[in-house]
Amino acid sequence: MNETLTSHRLEELLQELEVQLETPIISGELQTWLESVCHMVAELGPVLRERVQNVHPRQFKQIRKDADNLLREIEMMKREDEAILNELALHERAVPQLCELAKKAEPDELRFADHVKNTIREGLAFIIRVRTQERAIETWMQEAEFRDNGNSGAG
Repeated sequence: MNETLTSHRLEELLQELEVQLETPIISGELQTWLESVCHMVAELGPVLRERVQNVHPRQFKQIRKDADNLLREIEMMKREDEAILNELALHERAVPQLCELAKKAEPDELRFADHVKNTIREGLAFIIRVRTQERAIETWMQEAEFRDNGNSGAG
């Protein structure tokens, strides 16, 4: 998958997950809601990993080539990529576990209210984190190209 396709697919998946997390859970539908979230996280994982493990390193290399004075920013983005992958792995484990627990306690959905609220809050924060990283990489790529073209800065 090329860079543009993975970027568009990543944004589509983030948007779908965001909508699902923001959708109110109707009484008696917790299991269905959680299964949808679980499926979306499972779909997001490979696309996000592709971006972080294959696309981002090429982008970092290009930034370094165009503007080697942005090494600090590249290192910060690399660390953020590592943190994003670690957080993704947590979500990939936690959401299916919550789904399994909810199956066993379906008649008593209120028991899971706090877990669900945390899943929603953490999921939305993760979406923002991924989008912020993508925007940071785009910004530094543009800045590096701008500097490479003989300009002294965007300001």
